[in-house]
Amino acid sequence: MQISYEVKSDERLIIATITGRFDFGELDKELSLRAGTIDISGYGLVIDVRQTEAGNLSSTDSKAYAPVLHLPTPPSIAILVSNDVQRRLAAAFIAGRYLNGIYAPFRVFEQLDEALDWLKELPRAPVAP
Repeated sequence: MQISYEVKSDERLIIATITGRFDFGELDKELSLRAGTIDISGYGLVIDVRQTEAGNLSSTDSKAYAPVLHLPTPPSIAILVSNDVQRRLAAAFIAGRYLNGIYAPFRVFEQLDEALDWLKELPRAPVAP
């Protein structure tokens, strides 16, 4: 699994693209390492999993990892998917975070432009001086 990041400071947006075989353990390790490198307060986050293989992950795996994953908590997170398996895993992940009291706005999309439009509509925290 590989993750690439595109930080668009002028748009206050981070796009994380994940490719290869999806692994929650690897994702947690990568996000933990990145957590202190970028101040994302007031940023929106797009997590693009359209090029991943789900392998033998289940919705139960998604819900179980949701509350413990060291995912940054920006004001809003859009997850891009390309098939029903990815959509179900993303929905289960969101449900798992909500069930554990983590209420950042999340939504699942198939198209980047739709995700970006949704993110632009949401209020953003002011940028610290």
